[in-house]
Amino acid sequence: MLTSCPSLQSDCDGEGIVQLTLLRLTQPPDEIGQQRLGDAHQLIAVDGAVVFQALSNADGTISLNVCEPAYGGCNSIGTVTHEAAVGHVSHVEQVTCRTLDSFLAEKQVRRVDVMKLDVEGAEQLVLLGGKELFTGAGAPVLFCELSDWTARGLGTTAAKTWDLMVSYGYKIYSIQRSEGGYRLAQCPRAERIEYEDVLACKPAHEPLLGRMRWATVSTGAAV
Repeated sequence: MLTSCPSLQSDCDGEGIVQLTLLRLTQPPDEIGQQRLGDAHQLIAVDGAVVFQALSNADGTISLNVCEPAYGGCNSIGTVTHEAAVGHVSHVEQVTCRTLDSFLAEKQVRRVDVMKLDVEGAEQLVLLGGKELFTGAGAPVLFCELSDWTARGLGTTAAKTWDLMVSYGYKIYSIQRSEGGYRLAQCPRAERIEYEDVLACKPAHEPLLGRMRWATVSTGAAV
């Protein structure tokens, strides 16, 4: 079973080309959560073995704008448009990338349950490169960050990413604070999305939603 590891995501030095972090829960390597990811890669654990791999909408090589260390979370394959990081690009790296579908096929991963996408505006590229997975019978639940701030650096919008998920058969929910923790609310589409963390589910996932426990813990995270 593959799922996202939010603690790993928060430890990233740079969110770079596409930061999709997957961890196999059946063999969780405890030390992974303390590792720092490289500027241009994402960390994926398959059968307990950690590999570094950048994902996009096609196999090939792409340019990555790498920001100064203090702004590494704003690394992007597009123009850096996050207002905190504009003017703080230190250099450009050439990065080898794969599609999610080709990566999973090579590693013979047959099941993905949950994914977290937080890729500085490149969410649409990851979704396009994983079309076979996301439109298949075993499509995962998606936690996804949507933001026009970062999407415009790649010449797109968060609404287009939203539309792509819907075209794949997903229903979009917002994650909202409520008394005692968090709650899910069906989220209407908007042309402009400044920033939104969403949960995307298919009809087959809906029985799972009622069994989810959302609670505020000491870090302020949802569990």
